[in-house]
Amino acid sequence: MLITEYVEVKITKANIEHFVNLGYIVNIKDVVDVRTEHLTDGSHKEVLVQCDFCKKEIKKIYKNYIKQTSNGKPSCCNQCRNYKAIPTWIENYGVTHPSRSIEVR
Repeated sequence: MLITEYVEVKITKANIEHFVNLGYIVNIKDVVDVRTEHLTDGSHKEVLVQCDFCKKEIKKIYKNYIKQTSNGKPSCCNQCRNYKAIPTWIENYGVTHPSRSIEVR
């Protein structure tokens, strides 16, 4: 779950059109607080995220958070990533870990 609500963004030639289209009144070189959902999907801004398994707060790059939570997938920390993968392993291999599959051995 995304915790960060606002992120500080420096307006450049590359992103000014995006923010103007969203209704922000900005000029190049301005530094503004924008809502995280207004960031582009490729943004490299760091955001605070809560792991959906252990509830620990972690920092992630916004574009990685978007990629990892696409299609309704839960967000997770590095310690809980196997919990996130188990449903995929069961679907693909029929077991809770690929190394337990006879096909993989």
